[in-house]
Amino acid sequence: MRQRPRGIDLIVFVSVLTTGLGLVVLDVHPEAVATLAVGVLGLYSAWAGSGRSDQPSRQETEH
Repeated sequence: MRQRPRGIDLIVFVSVLTTGLGLVVLDVHPEAVATLAVGVLGLYSAWAGSGRSDQPSRQETEH
């Protein structure tokens, strides 16, 4: 499986952080910023493949 360069993770992190800071500076309600952050986190997790591992799970190795 090919892994993407780590630089892209840094770019995504800085972009999301900058967007959140911009929304706060523009006086968007904190609840809206938090909701947006949770949504972006879910999208990033799906894109990054969180929860998937190339290593066998603990249950598979115990049997």
